[in-house]
Amino acid sequence: MVGQYSIETWCSAFQYLKDIMMKKITAVGILFVSSFYLTIGNAKDRIIEGVISEYECGDNCYLTIIKSNGKEHTGLCTAALCQKWNENAEMPVKFKGQKVRITVGKEFQYDGSGNVAGEPMDSFDKIILNLENIYFAADTPPTDYIPKEAPLCYQFQVASLEEQLNKIRAKYSNLYDYKIVNNSNGSRSLLAKRKDDQGNEVNYFYSTSPRICNEYQQKRLGSRQ
Repeated sequence: MVGQYSIETWCSAFQYLKDIMMKKITAVGILFVSSFYLTIGNAKDRIIEGVISEYECGDNCYLTIIKSNGKEHTGLCTAALCQKWNENAEMPVKFKGQKVRITVGKEFQYDGSGNVAGEPMDSFDKIILNLENIYFAADTPPTDYIPKEAPLCYQFQVASLEEQLNKIRAKYSNLYDYKIVNNSNGSRSLLAKRKDDQGNEVNYFYSTSPRICNEYQQKRLGSRQ
């Protein structure tokens, strides 16, 4: 007997306290690990901007951009834009040099067997292409959603005039005399022609300058009167 209690009673009490302490330690450990993984999966609070420089794949696929300060920043290519690139392990050439705005998170890298490899690194979770405003001189001026700065032209956004040229070339195989020119005010314009089914000439004019597009459209509409 120890005081009023037996050795067995003291041992039982000690074991009970030990079990409680172990459960608390385990709970804290699980909470810590869970918080760590939750943080890794949701660390999406950093925004960076730059120009796409390089894309490469091994067990994982990585995208490198050059930021405005000239420094490179590489991250796992996890954004929706990367999905097809990653499937083919190749980025289309047209994206190189594109200006982008990226949401940066943290993700693990994996080896060829699907096992976690190394420490988590930056992941590019969302990639937004910085699009240009383009003004288009169509056959008839717009009646809805009229651009205030170019009321005779349609306005939309595209990655570049080169991208727009690729789109209309893909749509019309008989496109000719197409060119992109630099304007004196620093803007650029795209001109192209094709023949319709009746043999009539169809002209296309796009510009990054609302004023130049509007002036072009004024002259074209005036010549029809």
